[in-house]
Amino acid sequence: MNKTDHRENFFKTADNLDLYEQSWRPLDPVAVVVIVHGYAEHSGRYQWVASQFGQQGFAVYMFDLRGHGKSAGVRGFVRSFDDHLADLELFLKRVEQQEPDKPIFLLGHSMGGAIAALFTIRYQPRLQGLVLSSAVLGLSSRLAPRLVRITTQVTALLSNWLPGLPTLLLDRRAICRDPMILTSYETDPLVYRQRMPMRTLVGILKTIAEIQARITEVEMPLLVLHGTADRLVAMEGSQKIYSSINGETIQLKLYEGFYHELLNEPEKEQVLADIIAWLRMHLPTG
Repeated sequence: MNKTDHRENFFKTADNLDLYEQSWRPLDPVAVVVIVHGYAEHSGRYQWVASQFGQQGFAVYMFDLRGHGKSAGVRGFVRSFDDHLADLELFLKRVEQQEPDKPIFLLGHSMGGAIAALFTIRYQPRLQGLVLSSAVLGLSSRLAPRLVRITTQVTALLSNWLPGLPTLLLDRRAICRDPMILTSYETDPLVYRQRMPMRTLVGILKTIAEIQARITEVEMPLLVLHGTADRLVAMEGSQKIYSSINGETIQLKLYEGFYHELLNEPEKEQVLADIIAWLRMHLPTG
């Protein structure tokens, strides 16, 4: 059994915000997994995931996105997704300094998946692979494309006038099927449970559009995971990304009946085993 060393710290962003970071590191890890958490949550919700990765020889590094968890910033508010990308770039450089000889994988969940995907497209980082779990990659096919365009235009205008205007409220019952996780989520003081600010919603819509237009620019191995019963993020987005690339570099895995947080579902051990098997398959050889 691998003993995992847990550390936590803060680092400053380019615009002088203090962001909380933590890591779980076994002795001499085979690789590093940098996880980007989703909207309204924080890195502390991934302790079980990190410990399991550690048992399999993978180090995990995470930070709380600005406006989330223990990090500074207005709660749940995203001025621009460019800020998230800059923060992730800075964090990855910190990880590379601490793990100079280790291959690094990037894993993003939900909004964190959109951040990870857009980061990979724009920055073309030297990573071993990208894993997207229930990532915000598209809108439901039930919404007509014209309606989506109109909605995006209207919300973009409103976000300039009323950036903090409350919009969507996440259905917390839809995050997973484990009642203990739901109870923990409801009582977690670091979880943001208010309506999503207008500026954040606009940032997500713009990010989706850019990812869909440029996803073929991702050249590294890509694993896309989604639950078929996800009511928070459209599964069609993951399917569309898979169809756009549709080659040997991408793998799509759908979990029948699973909700949004695949790594908090009752069958989470199987999901994690699938991820670890994929990571091992894409480790450097020789």
